[in-house]
Amino acid sequence: MQKTDDIFWVVVFSTAPATVTLFTKSGSNEKSISVQAGVTKLSRPLTVGEGMGARMKRAGKVTAECIPAGFQFQGKPSVYNFNAFVAMSK
Repeated sequence: MQKTDDIFWVVVFSTAPATVTLFTKSGSNEKSISVQAGVTKLSRPLTVGEGMGARMKRAGKVTAECIPAGFQFQGKPSVYNFNAFVAMSK
């Protein structure tokens, strides 16, 4: 049996430098990361019973946001799925 990490991944496609904030529903796991123009892969730990989200800002204004409705991380799912949820923002 192999152990996996309970994390969510975000791939950012940015046309200019920005700040990306990754968070769980309660905000207990919030972290802001500066990204450059281009593609950046980020991740944060999941919190059991909560959802997740990402927000991109430039010059203090939100330019993109993704807070998937209907997703809740389960600590002990009855069925394991490596692609449990995929969402996007534009």
